[in-house]
Amino acid sequence: MKKTALLSICLIVLLANQSSGQNFNHIETTIDSLITNHMLPSLAVGILKDGEIIYEKAFGYSDLEGEVKTTIHTPYQLASLSKPITATVIMKLHSEGIIDMYEPITKYVPLKKVDPTFQDPSIKQVLNHTAGLGTYFDMYYEDENTIPTSFTEAWDKYGIQFHEPGKVCEYSNIGYGLLSHIISKVTSESFAQHLQKNILPKLRMHNTFVMEQPTDKDERVAKKYDHKLNPLPFIWNNTIGAGNVAASIHDLMQFASLHLQSHYEGFLEAPTIHNMQVYQEKGTLFHYYQDTYYGLGWYIMPDDNGKKVVWHEGGMIGASTILKLYPNQNIAIALLTNTHNPKACRLLSDIIVTELIDNYQPTPINEIAAYESTYTDTTFWGKWAGTMRINQKEIPIIITIDDQTIDFNYMDQGYQSFLTDYQPLPVHNRLLFGAVHKDSFIGTGTGELPASDKRKNLQHLFSLKLFKEGTTMTGTIVHLAAAQRQYYGRPYAIQLKKTIPDNQ
Repeated sequence: MKKTALLSICLIVLLANQSSGQNFNHIETTIDSLITNHMLPSLAVGILKDGEIIYEKAFGYSDLEGEVKTTIHTPYQLASLSKPITATVIMKLHSEGIIDMYEPITKYVPLKKVDPTFQDPSIKQVLNHTAGLGTYFDMYYEDENTIPTSFTEAWDKYGIQFHEPGKVCEYSNIGYGLLSHIISKVTSESFAQHLQKNILPKLRMHNTFVMEQPTDKDERVAKKYDHKLNPLPFIWNNTIGAGNVAASIHDLMQFASLHLQSHYEGFLEAPTIHNMQVYQEKGTLFHYYQDTYYGLGWYIMPDDNGKKVVWHEGGMIGASTILKLYPNQNIAIALLTNTHNPKACRLLSDIIVTELIDNYQPTPINEIAAYESTYTDTTFWGKWAGTMRINQKEIPIIITIDDQTIDFNYMDQGYQSFLTDYQPLPVHNRLLFGAVHKDSFIGTGTGELPASDKRKNLQHLFSLKLFKEGTTMTGTIVHLAAAQRQYYGRPYAIQLKKTIPDNQ
């Protein structure tokens, strides 16, 4: 039986056996089943209500081979759940007058712009992913010989402003890598050192730290496993503030109590914490997660079947994490596991909250819930011609959208052939997927782009993220390594103009 089918069966049984009171026995039985059936190596769960930890338990093994049982104090790599922690540090430095989050980021780093007339984005716009930066990540593995790229090297290549600030919310790891870089600059200490000296002790987060490189490896951290529960080596990336924090479930409960304003008065003023959970950039297209926007370090769903939800999750090879806050009910729920299984974390968190809040059914988390097929919006139909800029070269491309297919064609100047008189080779791709929401288009296809920094031993996918204004579309194409391991995603600029209307 496939693991996904087994997971669905376990969760259906769990839903059918929900009680009307706060009884977590049936949830524990399901978690034990997921571990016994090799769906998860371990899972740590924490629940905070009215300022008190009402449930905290760890299941399974942080190290399967060594048969080391996980505990509530075992650190797990948080992946993108690191971002609320990074945002909290920025807000504290802002409140202390060390950083002005309204200042442009160009005070700290140079910035390439697709359009030189773009305004400079502020630190605050980086916090809520509206700075116009793109999708980027680079992952490194201790058992491989790849030479890692530093953040400053990555910023020099991919620190590009693709949109006017405030136009669109585009989730950006390089943006949060920039925030940790700025923190290091203004404090004259590394991001890890600043957290360890000035933040974590004050929140009693004694099993939380930053892992920037293999020398920071800590044997306490839950060992990561792939989807078949094969062990993985130490993994790190160069956007430290975006995903390199490790924390235990007990520490996350301390962090949640700060953001529910249950404890740690004076660390951050109440209006600052509130602002992080309500701020919305005006006039911005928030296109991921239906009826959700990104505040200052948090996703925010103002009305989820009558309840406000403030949340963040993290996901990478070897880790899935989630922390959900219900500020009006003074509840927090967190789950951590050491394999990539976001479906389990999402569904278990939803089931747990139904035990805590009567007559409430949370909306399932779905990144593209607001999107529909391109067939539903004829304004996208037609032929769009333009260029993509890769390694300082303007490469001609054509995207054709109709009621049946989406074709992506370009001239590959990197593979010139004797058979074509050394002219660039035409490359044709039919997208695997395409969808639209308002003026946003997303799509995915297979194939390599003519990028000089790709790894030639890997296959590739590409992801399109475009935004329509009349007869033009602009945005990014992200080159993604398609392999058993998660390696990189690198953004390049696209500019298109409709050349043939949809009715021709």
